[in-house]
Amino acid sequence: IKQYVNKRNINKKKIINSKLYINIWKNILNFKYLRSLYPYEEYKSKALKIKYNKNLNIDYTIIDADCYRTNFTKGQMIERRAMLNNILKTLFVIVEDTSYCQGMNYLVCFIILISENEEEAFYLSLGFLKYTPYKSIFSNDLKTLKLYFAIFDKLLHIYLPTIYSYLNSNKIYSDYYLSPLFITLFTNLLDEKLSIDPFIEIINLFIIHGWKSVFNIILNIFRLSENNIVNIKSENVLQFLTSEICLKFIKDIEENMKFYAVNQIKVSRKLICEIENEFSQFLYLVNESNK
Repeated sequence: IKQYVNKRNINKKKIINSKLYINIWKNILNFKYLRSLYPYEEYKSKALKIKYNKNLNIDYTIIDADCYRTNFTKGQMIERRAMLNNILKTLFVIVEDTSYCQGMNYLVCFIILISENEEEAFYLSLGFLKYTPYKSIFSNDLKTLKLYFAIFDKLLHIYLPTIYSYLNSNKIYSDYYLSPLFITLFTNLLDEKLSIDPFIEIINLFIIHGWKSVFNIILNIFRLSENNIVNIKSENVLQFLTSEICLKFIKDIEENMKFYAVNQIKVSRKLICEIENEFSQFLYLVNESNK
């Protein structure tokens, strides 16, 4: 991915070759190995007989409802919703250490759109759960997700203190607006008016850099809209943070593909680790004082 991205001229709009990226993702996500280990039709047959997954505490009617609510952007709505339903249910017959969370359906929907093949989309989704940092936020009763909210709060305080103060004064906390962006990796914003290319860019960055890339993207979205954020009415802030400014940012990427040029805030992995250690120490002291 790095080699291909570095060759692209970011100052000119270029159409992304999604099929090329699918082949790259297949290699990174151990597609052939997963296909040899988990025959899709066999596991799908098992999954479709299950109504409730006791091991992971998943009520499959929730998956049914989420698939019904998921809108696909290129037609064939019924067929693609069926594919989504099959893939999601089959994933959680195989993945035993991660439970289904509402919002995962958007990411798998995105994978279906660029693959357009049910079995291929299944193994890409399975690889994404197994071999990227994505599943980390769903473990231990979402404790890691809560940790990332705390890390983002600290980063916002460091890099954009004016926004941090404004949101805190209005009691708008990071979990309110970060949850959908983290769980879906921005794919909840995809609709028929947008090209799929910017979302491929975001997933590429996530595969390369993990959650650091998500922190960087959101901080830069906020940086570019700082004046709008601090001057908007408090009752409209949440909608603005979770949708409007993100969509504007993605449209800007689509128009000129200058994604990397606007990425001026660059959080280091070292800083993230320092904040994580600081937060862990804080929790330890709190637990000790409560004994």
